Amino acid sequence: GGVIQFLKNQGEGVKPPGSPDCEDHDGLTVSLPVYLKDATQVESAAKLLTTNAMVLEHLQMEMAILSNYMSGMEEPIKAAQTFLATQLPTVVDEIEQVRKQLADGKSLGEVISEFGKACSLPGSFQGAIATLLTHNQYVSAVRANILGGGDCCSRGNFLGACLAARDGVQAIPMEWLEKVDGIEDILQAALKVYSS
Repeated sequence: GGVIQFLKNQGEGVKPPGSPDCEDHDGLTVSLPVYLKDATQVESAAKLLTTNAMVLEHLQMEMAILSNYMSGMEEPIKAAQTFLATQLPTVVDEIEQVRKQLADGKSLGEVISEFGKACSLPGSFQGAIATLLTHNQYVSAVRANILGGGDCCSRGNFLGACLAARDGVQAIPMEWLEKVDGIEDILQAALKVYSS
């Protein structure tokens, strides 16, 4: 929905062109490469696809968590919760709901099912948080996320970004990278963009 509405809004001159109704994780997906180049432009990038206030609040928390992973902080999720507790109480509470489900002995699959397997927020955010809280390594987190079912790509974008940001590209198995069509060109383009 977000891309289709963007195209319609763009054609009609709506600024920003994002959809106020898009509750998907599309804003995060388009913002991740922007964050690496210029973190001050993250919200502007997200608004290309969504202007939904709830989505933008989650994006703010996700960027804080990602930043904490990048800096190697010991408890990156908890630190972001503490930092944004007064500004984003609803999102902080959503994380606490995940922590409670896990503390009550629910499996990752059960937690993902509880909060929703679709790509919309807050469920996809909560599923990604649950995965990050139960899997600290890139490969095990990606695999567990896939086994969680549903729209694993929305959860995977965020959790993969966090763990790869902390551990570097070497966290991604070479055999996974070799299966990506045009990986050499993708890596060359990324090096050009992010080395300048």
